[in-house]
Amino acid sequence: HMTIQTAVLIETLRALGADVRWASCNIFSTQDHAAAAIAAGGTPVFAYKGENLVEYWAYTHRIFEWSDGGTPNMILDDGGDATLLIGLGAKAEKDLSVLDNPGSEEEVALFDSIRERLKTQPNWYSTIQANIMGVTEETTTGVKRLYQMQKDGELLFPAINVNDSATKSKFDNLYGCRESLVDSIKRATDVMVAGKLAVVLGYGRRQRFGTVASRPRRDGMDHRNRSHLCPAGSDGRLPRGHDGRSGKPGRYLCHRHRQL
Repeated sequence: HMTIQTAVLIETLRALGADVRWASCNIFSTQDHAAAAIAAGGTPVFAYKGENLVEYWAYTHRIFEWSDGGTPNMILDDGGDATLLIGLGAKAEKDLSVLDNPGSEEEVALFDSIRERLKTQPNWYSTIQANIMGVTEETTTGVKRLYQMQKDGELLFPAINVNDSATKSKFDNLYGCRESLVDSIKRATDVMVAGKLAVVLGYGRRQRFGTVASRPRRDGMDHRNRSHLCPAGSDGRLPRGHDGRSGKPGRYLCHRHRQL
């Protein structure tokens, strides 16, 4: 993404000595003010909120193009699109028929962008691939792609699975669920959540942090919000106890609901 949060990451990488070029992994998520601030600081940024698919793949190509003709030696990927682009492009250099059957609107834009590049730079993808020392992958979709490549014997270069690291997954679930869970419920139901009773089924990683999103807010606005847990098994009892939360069987909550 190209957000305030990734802007901090970009500035950190630059402070550590990296030469960075950046594009967003999502056509809707860019915060334009953050992109502008990073660009003003001297880092090339290719992203704006609401870009179309043709622009998306054009921008993904641009992050691999240094003004002095150099190439990157590492990909910091989120979703696997940058890695996919280089790998598929290198395949297309040898066999253009791999681009013959797009299965979606996005693949149409991707395949067209690769064809256009190969018309003028027939070895562009393989040249970049040869100079990439490795990739770090940030999210589930990209990690699944990388494992599939490894299984098929097509992994392009060494890869670091950041997504499944303890620090990333725990913080992502904690802060991501806190923001997105309640927001998605509001958007889907178009109702206020103040004063509601949230029932959380199970107590795995997602459910555990989902209770954080539904617990009372400290500003007093949602002081009546409550959450009940329906544990799906014994493995959630210890972390549930550590978090100071009680669990009730689903039949208990259904009975209580009828009484209310």
